[in-house]
Amino acid sequence: MEEKLNKLRESMNRTVLKNGSMTINEKQRILLKAQQEDGPKESFMGPVLTFIFSLSFLIFISLFIYNQVFDKGEFIMLSINHMFLWLMFIVFVVVGTIFLFLQRENKYFKQYFVAIPTLSIIGVILLLNQSDDSVAMVSNNAAAPNKEVNEKQTSAVEMKEEENLPLNQKIHRTLNEKLYAMTDVNEKRVEEIIVSKDEKEVQLLLGADSMGHMEDIRTKLGKSSSKALRVVFDNKQVDKASFEWQVKHYVGEFREAKEFYEVGLSYELTRADYEKINWDDFSLAEIEKVATKYEIQPFLLENN
Repeated sequence: MEEKLNKLRESMNRTVLKNGSMTINEKQRILLKAQQEDGPKESFMGPVLTFIFSLSFLIFISLFIYNQVFDKGEFIMLSINHMFLWLMFIVFVVVGTIFLFLQRENKYFKQYFVAIPTLSIIGVILLLNQSDDSVAMVSNNAAAPNKEVNEKQTSAVEMKEEENLPLNQKIHRTLNEKLYAMTDVNEKRVEEIIVSKDEKEVQLLLGADSMGHMEDIRTKLGKSSSKALRVVFDNKQVDKASFEWQVKHYVGEFREAKEFYEVGLSYELTRADYEKINWDDFSLAEIEKVATKYEIQPFLLENN
C-alpha cells in the first residue's frame, strides 16, 4: 500500500497538483498588494433613495394630519393639499419600488418587501378617506347658500306667524324660550296667562326655579323676573302686568318635612314703573322699589 501511495505522489508531483513552494518575500508582496487594493465600492444610490423614500412618506403623513386637524374651512386649500398628497404618495411608491429592486440582494430584503407595500396600502386608504372629505366639502359648500336662504325664509315665516298669534300665546311661547318650559324642580314654567280684551293688562302665574337654599331661590327669581318683565313689556300695547311666582318649599324637620308649592312672590307694574327700572343693578330689590304692588312671603326671606 505504501508503495502505491508513493507512486501516486510521484505522479502528482509531475502535474499541477505538486506541492507548492513560496518564499517569504513572495508572501509579503501578496499580502501588501491585498491590503492596498480597495474593497468593494458601495453604491451611493441606497442612502439617497432611503432619504427620498423617508422624506416623501414623512411629508405625506404630515400633510394628511394637517388637512385632518387644521384645514377644514377652505375647500381651495384642501384641494391643493390633496393634490400634493397624491404627488407625495406617487413619489413614495416609485422610490420605494426602485429601492426594493436595488436592495434585492440585501439580507433585510424580506423586511423591506413587507414594509413598503404595507405603507403603500395605508397611504391609499388615507388618500381615499381624504377624497371622501373633499367630496363632502364640495357638497356642503354647494348646499350652504341654499341652506342659508332656507333658514332666512323659515325665520321670516316664523316671525310672521308669531306676529299673528294672540298675545297670550306669543308671551307663552317667548317665556318658554327665554326661561325654559320646565323649572328646575320639574314644574311647568307658565301656569296661566290672562290677557284683557284690549290687551292692555296681563296677569301671569309662573313657576319659579326652587332648587337650593332660599337665598339661591331669591337670586334665581331676580334673574327670571328680569326676563319675564322684558318679554311682557316688549309688547307695546301692554300697559300693566302682574306676576305671581309659585315656589316649591318644605316645612318641618328633614324626615317629616312636608312639600308646599305656593305663590311666594307677587308684584304688579305699570309701563311707567317698568321704564324706571335700573337694569344695570337689577334685583328683586329694584322691583320692590318701582312696583305698584310688591309682596314676598316670609318663607322666601329665610336664610336656610
